[in-house]
Amino acid sequence: MATPNKHTIHCSEESIQPILHWYFGHYSGDPICVYKNGKRMKLNDYGDILP
Repeated sequence: MATPNKHTIHCSEESIQPILHWYFGHYSGDPICVYKNGKRMKLNDYGDILP
């Protein structure tokens, strides 16, 4: 059983959404966790952060 690689990207708040849209455009279906100020964000299927 393979263990997935974990990567961390530290970025500005303004760059979160463009990065997510790029990632979901290329790697949709891959598991991803997004944290903002230590809180895990909920995402829709397009990489948008949900309220």
